[in-house]
Amino acid sequence: MSWENKKYLADKIFYDVFIDKVIDEEKTLIVLNSSVFRLFIEMFYRKLTGAQAISDIDVIESLTVNPNILNGTLKIKDNYKIHSIFTELGFEPNKSILKQEPNPLPDRKALDNMVFDALGLTKEKRKEIYWAVAELIKNRLEKARSV
Repeated sequence: MSWENKKYLADKIFYDVFIDKVIDEEKTLIVLNSSVFRLFIEMFYRKLTGAQAISDIDVIESLTVNPNILNGTLKIKDNYKIHSIFTELGFEPNKSILKQEPNPLPDRKALDNMVFDALGLTKEKRKEIYWAVAELIKNRLEKARSV
């Protein structure tokens, strides 16, 4: 989860996010909190532990969606309760992810839909992103527990 404090953006493990171009901070927060960005993190960044840590080197130039392509606005609530990714996406982690139908929480769905819509993703592609994120995280957590 990333947030802004009127001075800079930061994520929940306190990596500062400095933006070198003038862009809409709210749209940037939407992108950084989207399931698409989580997918990029799971796929492309070297993990230092079984948890979700990534190195500062990995974050220097992160692959992400350009916030400027988003249409509309969506204010991320200041009191947004952070849930596990499985709860956010509507999966039961003790069952096969790929046999479940994604059922994201309403706030998660609204946020992701802004990014999905901007990318022109079909309903099926949206499901595939949810499945991929949950499956990658589930596999990483299972591997961490096995060592």
